[in-house]
Amino acid sequence: MKYWLMTALLAMTTIAGAQVDEQANQAQKNLAAVARALQGSLSMTGSLNGGPTYARIFTNDVQNDCTATSRLSGSGTGVQYAVIEINSPTGATLVASLANPGTDLGDSTLSLYCDPFDDTDATLNLVGYNDDAVGLLSTFDGSEGIVLAPGDSYFLVVSLFSPALIGGGNFELSIAGLNVGEVVQFGPAGSPPVPQIVPTMGIVGALLMILLFATVGFRVMRRQQV
Repeated sequence: MKYWLMTALLAMTTIAGAQVDEQANQAQKNLAAVARALQGSLSMTGSLNGGPTYARIFTNDVQNDCTATSRLSGSGTGVQYAVIEINSPTGATLVASLANPGTDLGDSTLSLYCDPFDDTDATLNLVGYNDDAVGLLSTFDGSEGIVLAPGDSYFLVVSLFSPALIGGGNFELSIAGLNVGEVVQFGPAGSPPVPQIVPTMGIVGALLMILLFATVGFRVMRRQQV
């Protein structure tokens, strides 16, 4: 009787252990899938405090061939700005936003330019422009139809709407490619980020890393106990 009871308990333990292993493996696969889905998303922080100034434009026109028509804005003379160079290795629909926790600008704009961007005449080489999308913060949400040509350099210009609306002066820019597995890079391929612009992992990425380590640690502890 004791023999059969011990055998049954051992079998149940083995089955339970196999189920735990399977669940842990599935959890790791799920995390990997989520990580792959998020790999096209990057976030960068920067500041407009003490930055250069230019005369920004205003337009509702979008042209992927870099010929969007625009005019200089009367309220955008002498606004501070920052330029972030991006490129898409495979060609992606641009999704970029300043509506993030790290942005404390009073009112922002986003403009996208083909190479080169000329701060002495911001009407040249323009692809698209956004002013207020999320409150007073700017976003390209993909509905504009801005498609980045594979491997070409583009310049995202973060600026104030007017000089008095700097707020805290800080911004957090997130950018993502909609293509599966797409990685939109800051700066030319193989180059470091733009100076004074720091890449950030973001809350979601940090939570994924914590969950992944916790899952692996659980599996190691369980194997040691068995």
